[in-house]
Amino acid sequence: MMTIADLVAAGFKKEPVTWSTDAAGKLHLIGEIPKAAGVYLFVVGVSVRYVGKTDSALHSRMRSYVRGVQRSLRQRAVHKGIKAEICKGETVDLYTFTFTGAGQRFGNWNGLPIDRLVGLESGLIEKLNPCWNPFNAAGRSKRTRAQSNSSH
Repeated sequence: MMTIADLVAAGFKKEPVTWSTDAAGKLHLIGEIPKAAGVYLFVVGVSVRYVGKTDSALHSRMRSYVRGVQRSLRQRAVHKGIKAEICKGETVDLYTFTFTGAGQRFGNWNGLPIDRLVGLESGLIEKLNPCWNPFNAAGRSKRTRAQSNSSH
């Protein structure tokens, strides 16, 4: 089983950010977030709850989560999960793995192009099976995968 310590040893960094609510109950994410593309994790305690990636700046992507949590309609599981944990007084930590240039992000295998950002996100979703990600790396819903696993 992969632990947070394993992820940190592999290059993930815990960001010094905190989720907070103001007097009106509006959610905010406070702190410095990298301005590079990368893979990110939302962690509660020692459990990775969500794996995501962004092709643009991580700080911009995190602003979209704040907006998503504040919306009352059409929230995804990740938005509902963040809001529920914060309302319970839990901490939702942000871990990031950044790619600073195309030379690091893109590679090749046997002459075929590889996007390490997509591969890292997909591999972590498949390995960790985070509860706020509705799909596994192959794009199958968790319900479909659970049903196919139980039929074997």
